[in-house]
Amino acid sequence: MRCDWTNNVALESAFHVCEYTEVSVGQLRNTRRRYCEEVKHFSPRRQREFIFGRALCDRAMSRWGYSEFQLGVSRSGMPLWPDELVGSISHDEDCYLVAVASKADVRYVGVDVHYLLPYEQMSRILSKFETEAFQCIQQRLAPCDLSKYQMVNLLWSAKEAAYKSLPESAQSGSLQDFVVRDADVATNSSFDFFIRLTLAELELERTVMARFYRGFVVCVCIGCDNKRMS
Repeated sequence: MRCDWTNNVALESAFHVCEYTEVSVGQLRNTRRRYCEEVKHFSPRRQREFIFGRALCDRAMSRWGYSEFQLGVSRSGMPLWPDELVGSISHDEDCYLVAVASKADVRYVGVDVHYLLPYEQMSRILSKFETEAFQCIQQRLAPCDLSKYQMVNLLWSAKEAAYKSLPESAQSGSLQDFVVRDADVATNSSFDFFIRLTLAELELERTVMARFYRGFVVCVCIGCDNKRMS
């Protein structure tokens, strides 16, 4: 079931930021000033990634009055959001994706974005999906004429978004198993995946919205209400 989250979630993205960006130079300078201590030992590339991601977080959080909230970092490296908010950040080279929402409206958020990975790299991941469930997904998505390479890119990113939607305490444990148990075709380039994650004694299910966009795979996992999936 597609989650109607558009009114409750602030989603900020930037693609090919070397070519253009909606984040102004002034915003980036202000963000760099506020986080100067955090980034002073980073490499230039890592500084750029960190500052740009935090600038997008500022834009997203401003909807709830947190336009210059100083995001801390937990021991495991995860952002420490304001108590009333949930959020997720993803980036790959020069693309960034941030989702933020109020806990009053949304239980969890997880996002993932990456370039389409090369076939050689995907072939090593493919074995994780070569199951009866994967064959069912192939059949469900057959009308879209996706290659196995494209499909595995989608599924891998969907798994990452689902995992990042888990609370930090769950993410600190090892992922024992994940199964993509069903899929729906929203459009020829947009899909919904239904994923079961198993971590130690915890088993959870997530719905992930996935799509291709300008050479990227973009996945968003959002829980909009208090109803548990069965």
